[in-house]
Amino acid sequence: MAIQIETEANGLLNIRVSSFMSREDEKQCQEAIVKAIKLYGTVKGLVVLEAFQGWEKSTEWEDLLFYSEYENKVEKIAVIGDLKWHDDMFAFLSGPFRSGSVKLFNPSQESEARTWLE
Repeated sequence: MAIQIETEANGLLNIRVSSFMSREDEKQCQEAIVKAIKLYGTVKGLVVLEAFQGWEKSTEWEDLLFYSEYENKVEKIAVIGDLKWHDDMFAFLSGPFRSGSVKLFNPSQESEARTWLE
């Protein structure tokens, strides 16, 4: 799997994605988000892209159902990674079903990203 997910005590999901993100990885991430929402009510996400190569495209409608059900429960998402992925990640994470803020950071800015998520 190309994804590692840890939930910190404050409801912050620390998601590290490396290599290529599959549909199974995405489903695992969604399950972790739902679990954290049940524990904390709302969550924030810190997504760190490490040697990231993209994600598997899908024509399934499940994502729309997930986003429409939980979009108001994700307050903020900080994405840290190579600048070449910022436009794609921003479009993927801040689409029409996202009410929370999304901000992109360079790989050297993890501290700044955590501060922004507070």
